[in-house]
Amino acid sequence: MVGVPRTTLRYKSRRPMQEALRTRLRELAATHVRYGYRRLTVLLRREGWHVNAKRVYRLTNRRN
Repeated sequence: MVGVPRTTLRYKSRRPMQEALRTRLRELAATHVRYGYRRLTVLLRREGWHVNAKRVYRLTNRRN
């Protein structure tokens, strides 16, 4: 590939996997259908998750 830096081709994300958070968020969203991401953030924090509202928003609005 011409014009593409090597670091771009070798990029590996350092973000930890969020599968446990994602599954718990799906369970809460299924139980409390009318709750939005802000209320779900409060529920997760009460359970002991260190989670940001923007992160919950990103995970709830994901299409996959």
